[in-house]
Amino acid sequence: MIEGYETVETDDMVAGTEPDLITWFKGRAERRCRKLNSANIFPTFRYKVVGWHGKFAVVAMQNVARPIK
Repeated sequence: MIEGYETVETDDMVAGTEPDLITWFKGRAERRCRKLNSANIFPTFRYKVVGWHGKFAVVAMQNVARPIK
């Protein structure tokens, strides 16, 4: 983390990416999401489970940095 900035999580998908996993099973999607988030070193994005055309998908969500006030 850069000193003087904080990470703000948004609900915007990372542009130009496809879901990492699409499945019928929510538990499988949540397990994959936890695994990907634990391996993520730099906090520019995070993974989240979302509904995807009647299924569950693990997608990358954009984080932004903003100055600490």
